[in-house]
Amino acid sequence: MPLTKAIFLTSVLLISSFSGCILLRQTHFTLLSLVVDDDDGFPCMVVEFNTSDFSVVTLTNPQQTNIFSDTYYYGVHNESIYLSSYHTSVPPGTYRLQAVDSSKNTIFENELQFNGANLSIIALSVDTWTKKTSSLSIALHLTFKNSGDLPAYPNKMTVHQELTDIETILPPSVVLPHDTTQVTCFVPLPELTVEENQLTISVFDNTGAIIVQSSPSILKRTPVTSWEYTWFYFGQNILSVPQVDWFFDYYKSLDRFDIVDYS
Repeated sequence: MPLTKAIFLTSVLLISSFSGCILLRQTHFTLLSLVVDDDDGFPCMVVEFNTSDFSVVTLTNPQQTNIFSDTYYYGVHNESIYLSSYHTSVPPGTYRLQAVDSSKNTIFENELQFNGANLSIIALSVDTWTKKTSSLSIALHLTFKNSGDLPAYPNKMTVHQELTDIETILPPSVVLPHDTTQVTCFVPLPELTVEENQLTISVFDNTGAIIVQSSPSILKRTPVTSWEYTWFYFGQNILSVPQVDWFFDYYKSLDRFDIVDYS
């Protein structure tokens, strides 16, 4: 074989081998799904992605602070990226999801624009408890709707009735984006007359910021019966308490530690 032809074939083989190595080292990254969710009280972003090789995935918040970073290798991965602390509102703004390969070359980048939670009260009902001498509104059932794109965490509530403001803590709850959630809480209010068909309600998050302020109409009034406990000590004594099944059901539904529980 002539020397010139041998050199030409050798050069082609070397170039082909070198090109193949480059192609084999190229990392491909594909985002399969992204959902904003809640993980036991922690607002999070659940992402599913596929990477063909080593990659580092990061997420930065609107203040350009890196709030997540982890390393992944070949395969399909599901990851929950936490956006804030427990029951804390997520700041709206632009978040940047990015992936780089082993050479720190950007192989994926996506800007996510969130406008925040948008909470409203779409339904209100009241539990009333009548005793021998008086009647009280003891509980409110509020149905929240979140029209925004981030979770909302109602923390406490103020109810204004005539000249009285009553503040109460809400049970831990979350209203996911584009979802509705009913929250029930104790609120001891004087008896509401038939004409009193609205209550002015302010709901706050755990930072004290108002997340909804509304005057919804009372759609339903449900009378609550009494549990009575009688004992004799220096005469007969009777204790009456409202029969609030929702309160029992709420605590019964909570997860318990897998140990002996005497409560």
